[in-house]
Amino acid sequence: MRSFSCVAFVCAALWLSGCVTQPKPDYTQFFEHQPHSILVVPPANKTTAVDAPAVFLTTVSAAFGERGYYVFPVFLVQDILNDLGATDEGAIAAIPPSKFKEIFGADSILYVTITDWTTSYIVIASNIIVGAEYRLVDAGTGAVLWTGKQKVVHDGG
Repeated sequence: MRSFSCVAFVCAALWLSGCVTQPKPDYTQFFEHQPHSILVVPPANKTTAVDAPAVFLTTVSAAFGERGYYVFPVFLVQDILNDLGATDEGAIAAIPPSKFKEIFGADSILYVTITDWTTSYIVIASNIIVGAEYRLVDAGTGAVLWTGKQKVVHDGG
């Protein structure tokens, strides 16, 4: 009887947790600044996957470009930052946003942190789980315009 009540309690708790709504993101800063161009800096990699930043860079800019924003060519930005001596995420984070505006003329800067890059193999199929945190910053003022987190599962078939 005791185990039945424990199972019932767990089921009820799970059922009620499905009713919790996610808080809506605050877009007031974003709409006040209305950026037209986005500079995507090389992502910070908090995973063990060495190739994660390069693969991620090729996909993240397309989503913003499809929504009408001018996205600076990501590998050109990476090369320019390397020439300036900003070769790792610590050096890039130390650069003030106004310097990016001065060098590139960007309205905003997108900082990305890759938090998860896991591949799981099941017989002949594979899944890749990618988690990332985003922070969009105004290049002129340094104000945070938008933050977000995302976790995506890609089925490799």
